[in-house]
Amino acid sequence: MSKKELKNLLVMVNTYGRNAGRVRVSIWDRDYSEYVCLPAHWNIKYVSLLLKSLIAASPYWVLCLFSRIIHGEWGYYGKYKPEIFGIDEKEDLKQEAI
Repeated sequence: MSKKELKNLLVMVNTYGRNAGRVRVSIWDRDYSEYVCLPAHWNIKYVSLLLKSLIAASPYWVLCLFSRIIHGEWGYYGKYKPEIFGIDEKEDLKQEAI
């Protein structure tokens, strides 16, 4: 697959509902959390069971609100990390602008 096709595929799979599901799974699966965008200060390896339960019980829009404030993008958390697929978003955006 070309980088453009991979980027289009990521756009299709990074939807609001799917991102919410990925956040829930990444709370409980430490290995899976390496593939998903999560808050930088949110190191799942050291989060207590009680805090994980509170995060899992909270609505996804709360995380979306934080992602909007921090990253300027609604629904950033839960997306697959583009670098896993060999896509550098910043570099690709520069190339598209040329």
